[in-house]
Amino acid sequence: MCGICGFLNVRRMMVEVDRGRRMMELLPHRGPDGGGYLASPAEPASSEPTVFLGHLRLKTIDLTEAAGQPLPNA
Repeated sequence: MCGICGFLNVRRMMVEVDRGRRMMELLPHRGPDGGGYLASPAEPASSEPTVFLGHLRLKTIDLTEAAGQPLPNA
């Protein structure tokens, strides 16, 4: 199984990327075959919450890199 983690900061402070990456480091057994994260926005906007989403991939069915996450979609 893959692993996901993340947090939403409703206080509109800068995204704590280091904290999110440390969360991902606690899940290596959930996805040793790849991973990545999204931190948005990089700079806090005046009225936007900030978010960190992390993903770790465990290859089980599609072993190609084409199945890497995230999968973009129009």
